[in-house]
Amino acid sequence: MKVLVLEGEQGAADEVMRQLDEAGHEVSRCHDRDADSFPCQGMVEGHSCPLDGEGVDVALVVRGDLSPSLSAREDGVRCALRRHIPLVLAGTTAGSPYESWAAAVHEGVTEIVGTVEAAAAAPLPRHGEAAVRGVEDLLREEGIDPAAVAIEVHRSTNQLRIAIASSVPLEQRLADALAVRAQAAVRGLDAYASKVDVTVG
Repeated sequence: MKVLVLEGEQGAADEVMRQLDEAGHEVSRCHDRDADSFPCQGMVEGHSCPLDGEGVDVALVVRGDLSPSLSAREDGVRCALRRHIPLVLAGTTAGSPYESWAAAVHEGVTEIVGTVEAAAAAPLPRHGEAAVRGVEDLLREEGIDPAAVAIEVHRSTNQLRIAIASSVPLEQRLADALAVRAQAAVRGLDAYASKVDVTVG
């Protein structure tokens, strides 16, 4: 798993990064621990943005202080959310301005790995909703109740996987058409994905 770690204050993510590293996960940051909050890695010569290239599976922001304000060291949260990357809040989470955007909230920093792994593995709700909207009309035209078809979308770094499952038999031509429409709908939502695969079962 590739994790983008952000911290509200210098050193707030030290313990979390240790746990993720020991669990075998790859950790990246927008700012080196002892660097200033500006510029970010993507603006420094010889470095690159962690969200470019292969990207990340999940973003984790760790706060040590209680504050409703955005921290300059958390600037990567905006970038992650724009790319629809699942966001996990950890540390002192009360009053976080990101709470309504978070896929998961973990109070404190102990035993954080399971929460981050679960958030990375969970279906992407907005992507799934977009895919469902993209195929509903076609299903109705074919006389199939849209409730008979379930769609989940998962992320693997910058790649997306759409899984379409139907409780009724589908002709191959319809399965192919559903795949095309679901893929187009997800692409319309998430232009940053480098690849979108679809399976129909």
